[in-house]
Amino acid sequence: MLILKIFKLLSLLISFHSIVLVAQLKDQYFLKTDFGLSSMRIRPAGAMGPRFGYALGLELLRRDESSTVLLNPSFCYVKTGYSIYVANDANQKVIVRYFRLDMPILYDATPGEVNQKIFLGGGPFLATAVGGYYTDPSGRKKLHFGNGGSANRKILDGGVVLKVAATNVSPLKANIGLQYDFGLFNLIPSKIRTGLSAVRSRNVYLSISFPIFFERGF
Repeated sequence: MLILKIFKLLSLLISFHSIVLVAQLKDQYFLKTDFGLSSMRIRPAGAMGPRFGYALGLELLRRDESSTVLLNPSFCYVKTGYSIYVANDANQKVIVRYFRLDMPILYDATPGEVNQKIFLGGGPFLATAVGGYYTDPSGRKKLHFGNGGSANRKILDGGVVLKVAATNVSPLKANIGLQYDFGLFNLIPSKIRTGLSAVRSRNVYLSISFPIFFERGF
């Protein structure tokens, strides 16, 4: 689809822009935890619902002193999943765990010399699966990742993360954020895909990040 190709191209351009900014910026490091609702967009549509999702990892804040642009990469271990509702039977579920890299670029919505800042923005994310399982009426089964006929799910996921964040929230000098993950990759392996069938990730997370090392205020 043309729209999907455009989104992927924009994600690559934003990633390149982020790399160019890195050499000019100073760092703050944070321990980051996310929790919220994890789900999928499934085609053809079926009865399904979100499940609790979480993430744990490291977050970095980088900004030039004269800039209102903040580079906010993070690397996390992430648990995602969703429920499948089955009539007259126990609900089934799919759980996938990833290592994930987010590369959002955030823009200062509170310019000027204030202690607490609000940032808005977004950017690409890329994740690689490290494990998972699904359930059906016969029990729990391991997910197999790849693109062949024996795979249940592609190993890579990617898309766009949209984020709003408040930095330097007292008294812990923490960051608090809300992000929406919009997956662009069809996670159904091509060898088992039929027609227009598709599964794409959708997640909403509240994040709290605690400083590990503080170089300067934002």
